[in-house]
Amino acid sequence: MALVDLRGAGVEVVGTPTSAGGLECTLRFSGAVPVGLLGEDRSGRVLQEVRWFGVVGGCVFGEGLLGGALELTVGHVGSRRQFGRVLAEFQAVAMQVADVRVVARTVEVVNRAACWGVGAGVGDRGDVDVAGYWMGEKLLGALEVCHHLHGGLGLDVGYPLHRYSALGRDLTRFLGGLRAY
Repeated sequence: MALVDLRGAGVEVVGTPTSAGGLECTLRFSGAVPVGLLGEDRSGRVLQEVRWFGVVGGCVFGEGLLGGALELTVGHVGSRRQFGRVLAEFQAVAMQVADVRVVARTVEVVNRAACWGVGAGVGDRGDVDVAGYWMGEKLLGALEVCHHLHGGLGLDVGYPLHRYSALGRDLTRFLGGLRAY
């Protein structure tokens, strides 16, 4: 992994639009000259390990993101009344919340395995790819269910759920989406 001076020749820093409105940049290299190497490794192992740590960190962030959206949703359907009943009493609502819980629990399990594998220096880190796959495959769909269960309130910018979805879209893009795994 090469270290490059971001202000040096051949390096372009371009602002990247994000769903959540955060600061993010794309780096473009065209003839940039490295100022050093990160370690002595020239096999690509260091780069691969940095990638693994980035994916695991992103997946753990996504786990918390989904957990927060689920908690917000459970609170909403547990207190919102419609047709004379609390929304959570409707079987269809309960089943959708259960589906999101299954995704959240699976994400937790695959993330735990990925963290353990990276931390223990075990194998080829296939668990990291499984965690990245689950984020790319399931995160946005689970967040969409949370929005659906909130109704129009979930889209109100004064209500926090839209921030979870915006961050989820940015995270999925950061991880490379489903096709990266």
